[in-house]
Amino acid sequence: PSSVMGTTMSRTDIKVTWERGVLHDCVFEAWQVMGAAADSTDWFVPQGCESLANYLTTECTASGLDSNTPYQFKVGAVCETSEANSPHSDLSMSAVTLPTPAYSPSQVAAHLPSSNSMLVVWRTNSLNDCEFEQSLVEAKSESVEWFVPDGCMNLIALNSYMCTAMNLAPSSSYTFRVTTLCTNAAASSVASEVTEAKATLPAATTASTPAARALLSDVGLGIPYESWRADAALREAVISEMRAIYAKKLDVATDDVTITASEAEALEDRRRLDQRTAFGASTKFEIVVRLQASSLESQHSAIETLDGDEDLGEEVSAAVAPLLETSGFLSQTKAVVAKSKLRTIALAPTSVAAQAVDMLTPVA
Repeated sequence: PSSVMGTTMSRTDIKVTWERGVLHDCVFEAWQVMGAAADSTDWFVPQGCESLANYLTTECTASGLDSNTPYQFKVGAVCETSEANSPHSDLSMSAVTLPTPAYSPSQVAAHLPSSNSMLVVWRTNSLNDCEFEQSLVEAKSESVEWFVPDGCMNLIALNSYMCTAMNLAPSSSYTFRVTTLCTNAAASSVASEVTEAKATLPAATTASTPAARALLSDVGLGIPYESWRADAALREAVISEMRAIYAKKLDVATDDVTITASEAEALEDRRRLDQRTAFGASTKFEIVVRLQASSLESQHSAIETLDGDEDLGEEVSAAVAPLLETSGFLSQTKAVVAKSKLRTIALAPTSVAAQAVDMLTPVA
């Protein structure tokens, strides 16, 4: 056989074609198609290319292959007597299976709107065969189709999970979505789910709105997430207690504390580049606290002590224990304050670009 060629069909399939040769003294029995990864010497008969007993056959589809992997193929004619078997053909050029795309970012949300900006946060999930290039954050309003907002461009850091969308229109509703882009576009994720619409503040409030910072903290609590979602009274009571604790700790009003609950996920793949603490299948709370720049210096010591603060964890545990008991959960449920996600994000009320400021040294 000659002119063996592989054509990529999917993440696991490559179509193999060849041209028949002259049989001479061969009483034809079957075609033998062999494949191997380009960097391997382990040849095998791929699924879909077995038992090719028809001499007129000149193609088969090799299936069950690994994604994002180059393969080469060779074909030989098997005859009734082995002495008449043809030698295998020359090797085909490498054909590469398609990559498995990165999983879409999740938990995308917008927080702390000003008249022209909004904080956008997300979780980057497993990269699979993606060689990370950047996180693409897009915004959309009623009057403007999807665009990349100022302040959310060129997010090339692997551990980026937030940005401040700037120069938005006052009194306008925006939705956001995030995509993981890869050097091979075929490995890029599909866009995340679109956030709920959130409106910027009226322009009249801009002049009197002081520059603010948002402190982000994660807390894990051993409450099964499905049980949490099903108990409205428990949700309201626990969040109320946690808002009060954070407000007191940072000397801010409870209205400046926003808490969002989600299901905590364990890190299943070492390539999932996620800086957050995982709490198994329990409930994770993301706390966003608006801090005024005028009082940030006095709050700095309190901010530093929040990182992995066992006392804070005990305080949260003690506050919610009676609530959990009332709802039928064990009282020894312990709150854990995440150590790797305490940052402040500048929220400028004007067109000045936002800047992320690490208040703490991230834990590796």
